[in-house]
Amino acid sequence: MFKMLIRILNTLRSRIWDMVFFLFSDYSNLQLVRMGIAQKAIIFNQRTVYP
Repeated sequence: MFKMLIRILNTLRSRIWDMVFFLFSDYSNLQLVRMGIAQKAIIFNQRTVYP
């Protein structure tokens, strides 16, 4: 009984960490994409201002 409880807790903990890691990597990818878009917009604006 006790071993089974520990096993369930361990799987839950690893699943939670997987979710946290997945969400964090997804969020950081979004931030990188936003930064890339912002950089492209800045470069594009500089080109239009200074042909």
